[in-house]
Parts: sequence; structure tokens; C-alpha cells
Amino acid sequence: MNNSLFKNKGIGLIEVIIATVVVAVGLMAVASLQGELIGTSGLSKTRSEAKALCDTKLEQIRDNLSKAQYDAIASSVANDSITGSNEVYTRNWTVVDLPDDTLTPAADKIGPNRKRVQVSCSWGAGGVDENIAVQTVIAFEDLGASSMAAKSASTAGLSINSPSTNANSSDEINDATDVDISGLTAGSNGLYSPSGLEAGQYVKDNGNDDDKGSIVYLCADTSLIPFEYDLYTRRVHYKPSNTTFKEAIELFSNNNDVYLTCTRRIRFNGGVILPIRGTVYSRATEGNGGNASLLELRSSANTQLFTFNATESGSYCIFDPQVNATAAEYICYVGGNCINGPIGTTKVSGTDTAVVGDNTIVTECPAPASNPSPTIPYPTGVYQEIGPGGWRGKVGLLGIPQSGKNVCFAEELISIAQQQASQHTLDTARNYFARRTNGSVITNEGINRPFNCQDMVIIDGQSTTVQVHDECISEAQSIVGLQLASKNINRGISGTTSNNVIVTPDTTYCPTSTATSYTIDGAMSNVTGTPVITINDGTVTTTCTTPSTSSYSCSISTTSNSVSVFGTDDNGSTSCYKTPLDSSGCSLDFTQASGTRLVTIAVTGTGTGTGTISNTVLTGTDAVCVGSACTVATSWTGTITATADCSGTPISVTNSVVVAVGDVTGAIVLPTCTENVSTRTISGIITVASEIAVLDSVSVNVNGAICTGTLSLQPGTSSAYSCIVADNSSVTLEIAISPKQCTGTKKYIITSGTYNSTGAGVLTYDLGTVSSPLNINASITLASGLTCN
Repeated sequence: MNNSLFKNKGIGLIEVIIATVVVAVGLMAVASLQGELIGTSGLSKTRSEAKALCDTKLEQIRDNLSKAQYDAIASSVANDSITGSNEVYTRNWTVVDLPDDTLTPAADKIGPNRKRVQVSCSWGAGGVDENIAVQTVIAFEDLGASSMAAKSASTAGLSINSPSTNANSSDEINDATDVDISGLTAGSNGLYSPSGLEAGQYVKDNGNDDDKGSIVYLCADTSLIPFEYDLYTRRVHYKPSNTTFKEAIELFSNNNDVYLTCTRRIRFNGGVILPIRGTVYSRATEGNGGNASLLELRSSANTQLFTFNATESGSYCIFDPQVNATAAEYICYVGGNCINGPIGTTKVSGTDTAVVGDNTIVTECPAPASNPSPTIPYPTGVYQEIGPGGWRGKVGLLGIPQSGKNVCFAEELISIAQQQASQHTLDTARNYFARRTNGSVITNEGINRPFNCQDMVIIDGQSTTVQVHDECISEAQSIVGLQLASKNINRGISGTTSNNVIVTPDTTYCPTSTATSYTIDGAMSNVTGTPVITINDGTVTTTCTTPSTSSYSCSISTTSNSVSVFGTDDNGSTSCYKTPLDSSGCSLDFTQASGTRLVTIAVTGTGTGTGTISNTVLTGTDAVCVGSACTVATSWTGTITATADCSGTPISVTNSVVVAVGDVTGAIVLPTCTENVSTRTISGIITVASEIAVLDSVSVNVNGAICTGTLSLQPGTSSAYSCIVADNSSVTLEIAISPKQCTGTKKYIITSGTYNSTGAGVLTYDLGTVSSPLNINASITLASGLTCN
């Protein structure tokens, strides 16, 4: 029999089963591994996000720059709940005050105050096991104090003569806030007087039911002199380190409590306080399209967007915007060095008699009691511990980068080529210093002079240097009389010239009260077709002449110290900024950048309703728009939006057009403009001339009702007011000052257009029936040829 018919051929069932099992096991392993990878990747992303949240809070805590802010750092009271990409995180932090080094008593301590901060972020259902913690130790101490400490230690590596960050011109005063008042009875003024206090000191209960109180002074104490911004000062003699007694100034803040108390803040060791003043303007926006509005510096009584501060300790800054304000004044007080005088004066109360004495006003150098007359120089050794010129450093805004905004200075207004040549960077603060050039030796010293009109403009954050440049020019020109100062303020000193105190403020960047005529000539390049050139000082736009395709000439009469020149040709638009004003112009380059194209937008529909459309502006994401044209990338596609004012109401009319790749033209029809006819706005700028030294108040009212706006009383400054009146109402506008005049015939003059008032102290306008928005500016000066001491 042939058994070959019964031989098995192919794969048997056993082999199939074995192969299936092997493949299944392999696939399960792969699936498990993939699941592990996905889970691990997700957990890694979650942990990275949690760590970033912890690091962010840690950096926010580190940003507490002043001693008072540092002392106030404390553990979180409640947890933060933050929704992330994958999880909802719970964040909290703990702060522990570390013990002073090992030295006792406490007076021998040489190390800085230290705090250990731990930030924890947890997530997940349990929240206990899923946790990230970040820990660090932070300290507060200025280099001046560190140098003192180093000198007292046997292992010191830092000389006592090393300069402090503010040249020892000032230091913070930290009176005790934990004085024991247990068992004591408050006096008739509600304050306590435990033993060991200095003359004039009291203790105010902290109100924490812990029998602890803070050292304060009575604001009405005769030794305290009212200063400004609800501050008080007094001149004192104190003993720094082991030298002879020195003359200094103490600055007090008003606690505005029921006890009428003040707290010491800063001691200015150089004998003079130097104010740095300016205005912060918000031209950044919030919202989109027709709903966009200017970003408010303070949106509510307790919500202030930005903080103002100086980089060095021993300074005191005030920046307190009103609710809903988009512009606010700031001032920072720093210290100078009066070793080179000049000796200041003061006035006998109620008279104009100038005398020399210890009560010299604090913005002038003192007259030490040991000096028999102002002609004798200061004794040798006075202020010797203070560096030449006193303070130098930076003054600026905190919180700008976190909010995605930029700040404009003069450097952002110059041409892009100039910015590139100067290695331009974006900053949020100004740097103040005096630079001495003595042959080949160059050194930096303190400023020893106050500065006015150190203004700043906040704008929306931009992606490129070109966009920042265009935005800064546009927004700076929207502010009447603004001349932005450089971000580097250098008081030049040559050779061995003494770094003297100059008590009159630097007003280089302040608007003048008298218009001056300028002719500005400039060059043009890469012009296509017939260019149109205009010049603008923030108020008036004037058309310039073009003698050729390579040059222009502009004439303007203005009180401003800066102008912008705008140019448009067949290929696009360009602009440049000029300050200070002189015959040399700024160059206009019409070159279009490679990889870009120009889209010209025709905007129609102006004034089709009951209102009047004006100030049309084009905007677009990643688009740089000037006038009626926007520069975009060759491959760009997106939306260009036109916004315009309707009868003076900002950004009240808007419409858009979608631009496709390759488009070079577009059209936008603005909708009907219906003006608000229920009310009208009367606004303007009040300028105080630099020669005015005595002015108690400035006020503006319509029909007896006070208008809004905080009017500055500082010489050489300008500030805004705004009044709302009913439409078609009869209006009388009054601008009033106090005092009405100086002694004798030295009178103030209030001037606006054809209106003026001399000596009476009140300038009255009969505006008649108001049916449209009005802009009325005024200047306050002294009678010609006369001064007011």
C-alpha cells in the first residue's frame, strides 16, 4: 500500500495556535509599551507645566524690590487654582524667616535678612502624590550695607570704601514694627509711649491683638515740614559709622489714619533731595476692533496694572493713577551730594524774606549751623562718605514684560538703521548717570540734579523692531506737546570740574510756552512717483515742499521740541522722528523690505451718518500699517481693520477686509457714523511755565462744576483736564490759580488763544452754546520781564 496519500501537508492546527499566541503576546507588549510611553509623555508635560507655574510664582516673589515689599513677603493664605493644558493645578507657597547668622547680639549681625520660600503645585484626584515643589532662599541687602558689614568682620573681603549702589547718598529707615506695648495704656492721642523711644516717637497698635506696635511720629510735630504728595520732611543731624555728626534729611509718609501719624521712610545723607518727574501715558489697548479701548493704568481702587520704582535702595517713588486713568504722573526722590553747594535759602513764614538756616527747603542744599555766612564753603569732611554726585541708577516700570507691552523712549523713534547701528534694545526704565571725561579716563558719577518731563509711553507689544518703531511714532504723536527723552540720561562733566548740585530741574524735554518757527530740510531715497511729505507736532499737520525726488523742506511753528515727518509715494509709506528741533532733518527711505509686499487700502464711507469720521487707522496682525498702506510678508494672508473716531469718540467706527496672498489693494467701507449727541467733551492741556516757583493750586471748571484731571503744579510741566457738558448747552469755562499773584506787580498771566487774564488769577471763557467737542489749551506764565521768587 502506498502510504504517501496519508502524509500531512501545510501547517497544522498546533502550529497555528502557537504562532497566534506568540503574535498576541508580542502585540500586547507593544500596546503596553505604547500606553506607558503616552502616559509617561503626558505626565512629563504635566510636571513641566507644574514646575513652570511654581517658577513663575517664585520669580513674582523675587520681584519685591523695596525693603517694605521684601518684609511683607508671607506664606499664601489661600490656594491658587490654575487651569493648565492637561490638569487643574493647586498652588501654594510657604515663607520661613531664617535665623540671623550665629552672631549675638543682633547688633553684631553681618549677614542679610533671609527668607526660605517653597512653592508647591499639585494636581490629580488625590493631589497628594502628584506634586512639584520649588525652593529657594532670598535676601534683601544693599551693597552699601554689605560693605559696612564686611568691614566689621575679620574675614572681610569687601573694603569699606567700596561704593554702594546709590553712592551712600541715602538709605531706607526701618523703624521697629514689633514694639511690646503689653500692659501699657494709650495716651490721649491714642498712641503708646513705652520707655526707650527717641524724642517725637510714639507706638501705634498694629491691631493684630498681639500687643505689638509700630514706631510712628505725629505729622503735626513742629519738626516735620509738609513737603508734597502728602509727604513730610525734616533736617536732622546724625552720626554715620564712626565719623562726626552729619546733616541729613528724613522723608516721612502720611499713614492717613485716625491718629494723624507719619512713618519715616528714607534718610537722604547728602543734604538735598533730587526729584525725577514725568508722566506715564497708556496707549496700549484692551479689547478688539470696535470694542478696543485704551488700557487703564488703574482699573479699580485696588487694581493697579504697573508699579513704578528705582533700581537702587534709598529711593522713594510715587505712582498712584486715578481709577480709569490712562495717564498719570510719577515722581521718584533720590539723593545728591551737597559737598560743593550751592547753599540754599528759605523764606520766613508769611514773608518773602530769605534767610539761611537749618530749615532750608529740602530740594536745595542746606546752610549748616557751623557756617557763619553763605559765602563760606562747607567744612572739610561734610558728606565725605557719599560718592561724587550722589545717586545714579534706573527709574522705570515694573510689570511691562509680563503684560506683553512695550515702552517707548526716544530711541524707539529714530530710524531702524540708526537703531541697528546703536545696537538698540527694548527697555522699561531710564538710566541716569553723570559721565566724567578726563583725558583718556572715563568714569560714572551721580546725577546731582533733578529732572522734569521724563515721560514714558506704554504701547501694545509688537513682534518686530520695525513694528515697535512705527507704533511708538504713531502713539507719541497722539499726545500733545510730548517729547520723549532718551533712555540714557547723561549729565556730562569734563576734566576735574566739581560735580556741583544744580537745584534747577533739567527741562530739556518739556514743552515751551512760546511757539518757535522751524524750517526742517531732509533727504529722501528710493522715491517712486511723486511723494507727499507732511510734518506733525502732535497738534498740527503741515504739508511740506519737495524741491526734488531726493529732498524735502518743512516749515512749522510749534511749542513742541519734537516732530514726526511722514512720507507717502507710489510704493508705500515711511516716517522719521526729529528731536531736538533744528535745521537738520531726518531722512525718509522708501525702500520696501525684501520678502514683503505693500497692500494699499481704500477707505470710504467717511461721515455718512450724523457724525464726522476722523483719525482713521489701519491695523492687522503681522502687518505694519502707515497711512493708507500696510506692509506684509509676500505669503501673508489675513485681515486689515480700519478704525476711526466718530465726532471725537475714539475707535467708535470699524470695518475690515480679508487680504489674500498676492493682493496689493483692498477696500473698506466704514459703517454709518452716528454721534453721541447727549453730551460734549471739553478738554485740553494746561502748561505751567518753568520760571514759576510758587503755585498752590490750578483748577478748571465749567458752569461751576470741577472738571476731571490732576493738574500738575510743577514748573515746566503740562497736564490734562477733561469736562463733560450737555449738548447744545451754554457753557462758561474757568481756569483758576492760587495764589493769584506774587507780591507787588509780579503777576501771573493765563493765556489761551485770544483769551488772557493778567493778575486776577481766573481766566473766564464764554463758550456760548457748545454743540461739538472742543479742545482748549492754556499756559500759565509770569508777566514779561518779571520773576517770582
